[in-house]
Amino acid sequence: MSKITKKILGASLSLAAFSFGYAQNVQAQSCVVLPTCEELGYTDIAARCENGELLKCPFDESKVFCRSAPTTKVCDTIGDILLDDKTCIAAADSDNIPSDRTPIGVIFDVSRKLAIALEDSGYLKWASRYDDDIAELTNYQSSKKTSDFSGRSNTSIIIAHGNSNGYDTPAADYAYNYSTTGTQQGDWYLPAAGEVKLIYDNKDILNKSLSQLGGTELGTSYCWSSTECSDKGRVWAFYVQNDYWTNYLKTGSKGYVRPVISFNTSCTPNACSGYTLSSCPANGNCSTCDKVNDDCSNGGKKYKLDSCASGYEISGNECKKICIPDEDETGCRYGTYSCSDGCGGTRICCDIPDCPTGTRWNTKQQCCIRTTCYPSGNLRCPCY
Repeated sequence: MSKITKKILGASLSLAAFSFGYAQNVQAQSCVVLPTCEELGYTDIAARCENGELLKCPFDESKVFCRSAPTTKVCDTIGDILLDDKTCIAAADSDNIPSDRTPIGVIFDVSRKLAIALEDSGYLKWASRYDDDIAELTNYQSSKKTSDFSGRSNTSIIIAHGNSNGYDTPAADYAYNYSTTGTQQGDWYLPAAGEVKLIYDNKDILNKSLSQLGGTELGTSYCWSSTECSDKGRVWAFYVQNDYWTNYLKTGSKGYVRPVISFNTSCTPNACSGYTLSSCPANGNCSTCDKVNDDCSNGGKKYKLDSCASGYEISGNECKKICIPDEDETGCRYGTYSCSDGCGGTRICCDIPDCPTGTRWNTKQQCCIRTTCYPSGNLRCPCY
C-alpha cells in the first residue's frame, strides 16, 4: 500500500472516529483541527487523472487524489521534471512518475525548451592546455557574455578544435558523451554563459526538484560555460558559492559541468561546423549549409570555400590569381644580377650599362640604340 493511500485511509478513519466522538460528546463542545487536503495527499485536479479514477477531498472537492499515475504534461514550468520521452511531469508529482517513464532532467528555460541533467561531472578541466584561442568561438567581453546561448554549437566546435590540434577538452567531452535512458551521445552539451546564468537564477527551484528526484543539487564551485572570454586561455565560469562570474583559466581544476539538453522536438539544431563564411568569395566555388541555431531560430546560409576558378588558387578564405613569374634573362653581355620575378620570387636579370646621351638600352638586343629608333616585329635598330 502506498504512503498516500495509507494517508487517505487513515484520514477517512480519523473522520469517522471524529464523527462518532462528536455524536457521543457533543455536550463537551471540544474542537479538533482537521488536516488539510494537501496534507492528506489530495494534491491534484480531476482533469489530470487518467480515466477519471480519483478520490475527492472531503473538505474541498476540487482537490483530488489520482488513483492511477498522473498524466504527463507540456513542459511549461521551471522545475518541471523532464522524462525520457521529452514530456514532463510536475515537480509535485515526483513520487508518482509513470512506471514506463524515466526522469532525465529538470526544466530551467521554458521558452528555449532547455533542461539540466540530474547530476554533474565533478571537478575536471576545461582543456588540457590554455595557450590556445579557438578562432571559431566568439570571444565575449564581460558585459556581453550572458548573451551567448550557443552552447550546443560551441560544444561541437570546442571538441573538433581540440581533436585537430592534439589536446583534450574534458568539459565539452563530458557533456557531449553524457547519456540517459532515451538520450544518446551528442544530445547533451556544455551550456553557454547565457544558459548557465538562467540555471543559477533559478537555483532554488531546480535544487528542490533535484532533491525530490534524488539527483545531485547544483554545486558550489566554478560551473564551466562553453563561452570564451577576450583574455586568451580563459573562459567564463560562474562561481556559485560567492555568486559571481570569473574568467577562469581553461586548465583550472575546480570547475565542473552540468550538462544541458534541448527538449524541442520541432527542429534539429545545425551548427554548420566548418562553414565559416557569410558569402562565397570572388572566383570561388563554395558548398553551403543552412544554419539552425540552438533555439531553432534561422542562423542563415553559411559557406565553405572548396576550390577556385581556373587561374586562381585558395589563399586563406580568398581566391587569388595565380602569378606566372617572369623568366630569367639570357644572353647578357654585361653581367647579371638578381631581380624580382613579379611573383614574390627572384630571377636572373642582365646588367644594364650606361648608354650615351641620345641612346637607350634595349633589353632584347642587349645594346644601346638611338632614342629615335623603335624596333617592331622582326625589325631591329642598329646598336650604337
